[in-house]
Amino acid sequence: MAGFAEVVGAPHACAVSNCTTALHLALLVAGVQPGDEVITVSHSFIAGPNAVRYVGAEPVFVDIEADGFNIDPSMIASAVTGRTQAILCVHQMGMPCDMAAVMAVARDHGLPVIEDAACAIGSEIRLDAASRKIGRPIGDVNGRGAFTHTSYND
Repeated sequence: MAGFAEVVGAPHACAVSNCTTALHLALLVAGVQPGDEVITVSHSFIAGPNAVRYVGAEPVFVDIEADGFNIDPSMIASAVTGRTQAILCVHQMGMPCDMAAVMAVARDHGLPVIEDAACAIGSEIRLDAASRKIGRPIGDVNGRGAFTHTSYND
C-alpha cells in the first residue's frame, strides 16, 4: 500500500474490501456516531449514504452544482446544524469537487472532510496555486480519501 499512498500523495494507505468499507472506516475515524449528521451530495452512488447509515448517522443531502455533477459548495453551509459532524464529498466521473470551497466551509465549521474518490484515481485539483492529487490530505482539517479499484469505477 506504500506504493498507492505515494501515487496519491498520502502519508499512508490501507487496503480494505471496497470503497463503502473505506468510507465507513473514515467516518468512524472522524468520530461520527449514532444521531450525528453527515453532509453529502444527493447525486451519487448509494455507497456514501449507506456508509453514513452504517455508523448510525443521518445523511443530509446537498444538491449538485448546476454546471457539473459534484456537491455544490455554496449549499453546504446552510445544511450545517448542531448535529453535523462531517462533510462527505464525492468526486464524480474523474471530475474533482471544488475542494477549495468545500474546505473553506469545513474550516469555518470545524468539520472533517471525507473524499469519496472511487471514480477519481489519478485526478488532480488546483488548490492554493498548486496542483494536488485527489487523496492527499489537505491543510488543517483532517481529510480522508477513499478509493476503489473495480473496473466499473476506474
